[in-house]
Amino acid sequence: RSLSEKSEAFRAQSVPVLRADVARALPPHTALVEYVKYHPFRIDAKKASQRWAEPAYAAYVLGADDTLRFVKLGPSAPIDRAIVAFRKKIEDKAHPDPRAEGRAVATLMFDPLEKELGSARELFVSTDGALATLPFGALTGPHGEYLFERFLFSFVGSGRDVLRFAEPAAEGSAPFVLTNPDYDLTAPAKPRAAADAERSLSLGDNLFPPLPGTADEGKAVTAALSDARVVSGKDATTDILAQLHGPRVLHIATHGFFVPLSRGTKAESSPSTRAEAQTELLRAVLPQVDDPFVRSGLALAGANSRGARDDGILSAYEALGLDLHGTRLVTLSACETGLGELVEGIEVQGLGRAFTIAGAQTLLTSLWKVNDEATRDLMAGYYARLAKGGGRAESLRDVQRDFIARSDRAGPYYWAAFSISGNPSALSGARVAADVDTTGRGSELSKVAPSSRGCGCRVATSRAGSISSLAGALLLGLLLLRRNAHSAC
Repeated sequence: RSLSEKSEAFRAQSVPVLRADVARALPPHTALVEYVKYHPFRIDAKKASQRWAEPAYAAYVLGADDTLRFVKLGPSAPIDRAIVAFRKKIEDKAHPDPRAEGRAVATLMFDPLEKELGSARELFVSTDGALATLPFGALTGPHGEYLFERFLFSFVGSGRDVLRFAEPAAEGSAPFVLTNPDYDLTAPAKPRAAADAERSLSLGDNLFPPLPGTADEGKAVTAALSDARVVSGKDATTDILAQLHGPRVLHIATHGFFVPLSRGTKAESSPSTRAEAQTELLRAVLPQVDDPFVRSGLALAGANSRGARDDGILSAYEALGLDLHGTRLVTLSACETGLGELVEGIEVQGLGRAFTIAGAQTLLTSLWKVNDEATRDLMAGYYARLAKGGGRAESLRDVQRDFIARSDRAGPYYWAAFSISGNPSALSGARVAADVDTTGRGSELSKVAPSSRGCGCRVATSRAGSISSLAGALLLGLLLLRRNAHSAC
């Protein structure tokens, strides 16, 4: 009650939301899909230890006409195994076309929903469990097409988030672009071929090698955002981000990471020798605590030299304190920024969640180790479309279409890692209707065979109950109180 009295934002998050309210907020030809991982209760069990069955997945489908459907998808174990197999294929350069694995996943967790979607071609998706690590758009339809050719996907924490899309956005300050940090500040870094660079950890002498592609990426982004402020090199520090107050757009191009708590909780998704060694390097310099917000973050200037005052790491925990109210888009152009701790029934706890709590309206994040040059090209195309009034989700879909038409970028490793969470409309707030194929067979672009490229990443899982959700709410309230108190000063 005390928190609600002092913070309108916290009070709004605490108000009960009715299903009809969410349905009214859905535009025509859209649907909300909420996946849930649950433990079925056996009412006829003889023993208390047998009352809870193995976990299973289900989905609720809510249409704009307030029709609600519930679809059981079956035990979670085979679905999770299919997701792991798909991620291994899509991220590993040694594997061929991942469409077969993508089709296997779609058969289990998307096909059963299709008849319930009706005319909806734009989907707001809330995930649970291992589904949070899934690039939905790269799944394969019954005719070999990618699903993003038939549906426009954007992700939400829960159906409640849709109500916020209609709220008038605060007028933010000028866009802010941070690229190409000087991780050493003074020590020269060993040269590394740009074509092989990935925005993740390295096995070289330096924990964070330079990313030359981010400099050109920053130029392309600032060209599309004419009034943007750009910082790089030694100026790309954690302090400069802490001084921001609601930039309309925040673009950060650097190394990103998520480190599982221990070797016992590392992901099942293809832990290669390289990936394991990379994680161990960072594990040695991060506090080994249970909080996933401490174990995920971004590398900024000085991250290799790790000074006493500024260690050059912006952890998700520190990102919680950023002032991003009025920020319509945060792009985390780095590796694994969409990953974090998987907690059943709760949003993924990591960088993405932290930037949302800090006030970001929409996030563009990644699910695996992305290629430096390909990411530069994707971001350049994305912002060019945004500048022309394209939607935040639609513009990503369009540049992905362009990629699969190119022989050197056709593989989903190059374009499928990134996804949109939050408001999918244009930066101006204008609604952009989904322009997708309605035949169910995909476009001609689906006939372009993707190349086999990729790399490994890891995801940690854990289980928690409602106490974790309450703790998250209290943390949000305390942060809002701190920010209000700061503003009053």
